Amino acid sequence: MLGGDKVLNFRQKLFFGTGSLGKDLFNGIISAYLIIFYTDVFGLTASLAGLVLLITKLVDGVSNPLIGMMVDRTNTRFGKFRPYFLIVPIPFAVFTILTFTAPDMSEGMKFVYALITYNLAGICFTIYDVAYWGVVPSLSKDTKVRTELISFGRVFTAVGGLIVSTFALPVIHYFGKGDDQTGYFYLAVIVAVLGAIFSFFTFFNTKEQYKRKTEPPTLKEYFKVILNNKGVLSVVTVVLSYGLCFGLQNAVGLYYLTYYMKKPELIPIYMFLTLGAKVIGSIFAPVFTKKWGNKRITVSSFIGIMVFSLIMFFAPIQYPAVYFILAVLVSFFIGLVLVSMTALMADLADYTEFKTGKRSDGVLFSLNALSIQIGFAVSAGVAGLLLDSTGYVPNQEIQNNATFLCINIMRTVGPGFVCLLALFMIKYYPINSNKEMEKIYSELEKKNKAAV
Repeated sequence: MLGGDKVLNFRQKLFFGTGSLGKDLFNGIISAYLIIFYTDVFGLTASLAGLVLLITKLVDGVSNPLIGMMVDRTNTRFGKFRPYFLIVPIPFAVFTILTFTAPDMSEGMKFVYALITYNLAGICFTIYDVAYWGVVPSLSKDTKVRTELISFGRVFTAVGGLIVSTFALPVIHYFGKGDDQTGYFYLAVIVAVLGAIFSFFTFFNTKEQYKRKTEPPTLKEYFKVILNNKGVLSVVTVVLSYGLCFGLQNAVGLYYLTYYMKKPELIPIYMFLTLGAKVIGSIFAPVFTKKWGNKRITVSSFIGIMVFSLIMFFAPIQYPAVYFILAVLVSFFIGLVLVSMTALMADLADYTEFKTGKRSDGVLFSLNALSIQIGFAVSAGVAGLLLDSTGYVPNQEIQNNATFLCINIMRTVGPGFVCLLALFMIKYYPINSNKEMEKIYSELEKKNKAAV
């Protein structure tokens, strides 16, 4: 079990990290393969596929805060967050499989089916994700230890993507034997089963140790926490920017290699290298944040992503190695910022209690999940609409010049400019150093002891 802050060992952190793998195997196939599954396998147009993702995120806009409120009000013998590691994985697995099942029906019914299955899978993902990141402040009161836990979680996020990118296409081809519908179905089954197993590992190897004796906010107080707190708006916008940036890269990444560079055979190598760089970035993030703090590392990471993404626009397609090097550098900074911006929200939970006297972990991390999901969905939706508007034809090697330019801009310039939004909003984040966070937690400890 997770012990005190100073006795957390590698095994305990490892089992916390497996919980991220449990959910992000699903996220990996969604972000890399869902839109191309919808267009090239299931038979939806790019516009309808994008519309599915956009409508799903409108639903998330309502459901995510409600899920956060539900988590904040959970109180069981297993704790506030841990029960969801046990309850959610089974329905999550079922809806993951259904999302990548392609029944024979009319286009209109296909749209409805995709909308229902992806929405239900997305709700399961959100419940799990909110509980997973929301539990961090309950596992440790030390900001450095929290960052290490987040690092393990984010490393396994990248490992999940790495597993999917390395084995997804071989699995599809092996089980499908030329039938991609069958191949995607078995891919989803494998992801669903493994995801549930890894989630159970986390449930049985974690324990919520630091439980605040505060009442959850009322609905009116939640609005105050969100709307009157510049720190919350800052982090939400930063996370949204990440979702838009990384979502654009994911949404058109396969199109870029398949149609723009005409090198589809390089997709597994590309995915392995970029996700490997992301893992390395997440591993080294605690080293950097310990010295310079979460806010500075977040700023530096977005600058790195922006610069190398914009340079990528000019990468010569006849030299794939240039593109690969730039993509690896971008991925390294993505690994860093995944850890640092999640740690920003974990620290903000304590800051919010310090300012308001109320704990809002569930709602705060539901906003974190919602922001990423909206970013991914909007970027995928925009990608689908723009591809359709330029005359993209699925499974046709030769595309028109407008489509080629659109793919290149969305893969490079788009993510670069989105970073500007994050860099503008991060200045409103109220905690500038680890020392400031230590002072805040010290004051909270004094208040809690006085209240006993």
